[in-house]
Amino acid sequence: MVLAVGFLNACGGAETDVLKVGMDLRYPPFESTDSESNPEGISVDIAYALGEYLGREVEIVNLDFSTIILSLNSGVIDD
Repeated sequence: MVLAVGFLNACGGAETDVLKVGMDLRYPPFESTDSESNPEGISVDIAYALGEYLGREVEIVNLDFSTIILSLNSGVIDD
């Protein structure tokens, strides 16, 4: 489900240089952080690949899963 939200985040919104993708980074192997607190995992790799395809830089925003929809509505992450 988080992956679907990530794709939805990337599909719309105004064209800017940075695509803000919200994820809850507590669910390895899909999304988590490494020892230096950098995002990693399958969903993170897909978000970066989508950003590369779109020609946009990707910023992963670590959010509690329960706040992802609120973050979309408030503009914290892209919709």
